[in-house]
Amino acid sequence: MKQILETLHKYDAKATFFMIETQMRKYPELVKNMAEAGHYPALHSVSHDKDKLYGSSPGPFIKEMLVSQETLYEITGHYSFLTRAPFGSKPYLNEKYLDALVDEGMKLWDWNVDPQDWKYEAKDPNQIVKNVKQQVEKKEKTEEPIVILLHVRQGTAKVLPDIIEFLQDKGYTLAAYDPNHHISVNFWDDERL
Repeated sequence: MKQILETLHKYDAKATFFMIETQMRKYPELVKNMAEAGHYPALHSVSHDKDKLYGSSPGPFIKEMLVSQETLYEITGHYSFLTRAPFGSKPYLNEKYLDALVDEGMKLWDWNVDPQDWKYEAKDPNQIVKNVKQQVEKKEKTEEPIVILLHVRQGTAKVLPDIIEFLQDKGYTLAAYDPNHHISVNFWDDERL
């Protein structure tokens, strides 16, 4: 994450980081640095385990997000209500989950550009850049905000400057999530979230 933070700083770019609670505990200084640099810290569960998170009841999912929220607050003094469901909100979430998130005052973000960095970061990092370019150019024909899914991985860190330069050359500003100006981006098109 350190290399990614350095790259974002170099390009005066901001990001939203959806973090797993166990990783926050393992790297509290990086989490603090990320938040202090103006990036938005958000929640991504404790276990990242679909068998533990998704079942007939949203209870375990909500509990993991609340535990993550408390850990983030302990480390940074920041309460985040923005979540990203591991593996995306479809097909795992249903109306019960969405209602439970609303009841907790949480927001749910998915993505609309997926360069599949998890797949290409080791064998072909340049494919990540190609995927971003192709998908962003398709999205430009819509009025939707662009939310790119990237992971904290070595290959992603390597090509991040190319991605940022491409976006900035096209006139985009890379901004972190702003809870005061929430934009709904979820696979369910649920405006409550």
